[in-house]
Amino acid sequence: VSVPKVGDVSVLLGFADGQLSESIAAHEFAHGAVDGGRRDQKIGGQTEIAVGSGILDICSTWVSHYPDDFPQTMKRISGTGINTHELRLNRQLSDFAHRDLNVQPQLPYADGLFDVVTCVVSISYLIHPIAVYREVRRVLRPGGKFIVSISNQCFPTKAVRMWLNMDAHQHCLVVAAYFHYALGWADAFVYDISPLLPEKPYGRPRPARDSVHIIQATTAALPRRRRGLSTRA
Repeated sequence: VSVPKVGDVSVLLGFADGQLSESIAAHEFAHGAVDGGRRDQKIGGQTEIAVGSGILDICSTWVSHYPDDFPQTMKRISGTGINTHELRLNRQLSDFAHRDLNVQPQLPYADGLFDVVTCVVSISYLIHPIAVYREVRRVLRPGGKFIVSISNQCFPTKAVRMWLNMDAHQHCLVVAAYFHYALGWADAFVYDISPLLPEKPYGRPRPARDSVHIIQATTAALPRRRRGLSTRA
């Protein structure tokens, strides 16, 4: 599947080996109806998330947007979220923990516990994104992957202000920048998986095009501090 390029954020932000991919065969994505500003979407696939992986879904709710067979094919699916009642209804989770990352940006898990962490259309609500990215890196095993999906659909009253004043391209740059400034990430990729709508569905003018993107990176060694540099006057 051919994917329109968004821009080489890996080079722009200083990632050593990252480049844009022109294939999204690794992603299984189902487009559904928008409900209250949140798109029903699925993320994953045998190539992208290996069978037997341990997964953490942060900012989760009553659904984790994974393929239906994930509870049977994955080792573990944990979730964190702000609504305990919704998390109890999430049939894909093996376990969950209540956590408001805007109040307490620490994940209640041991170091190196998961293979993959996902955040589905919720990164725009985080007010401490760098701290959360560092926590995600901590709970991932070496070479673990953080997969972030974003959309132009959101709750305007909950999103951070700068998000509301940006277009899709800028959203991708911001999410990629979080990886860059959190340190310890490499191989950043951006995928444009926006749906293409009919020209005139049901005889009506074509509606505005929704934008949906995935930004992901893998854990890497933290950069060494340069010697010989001093902040003293």
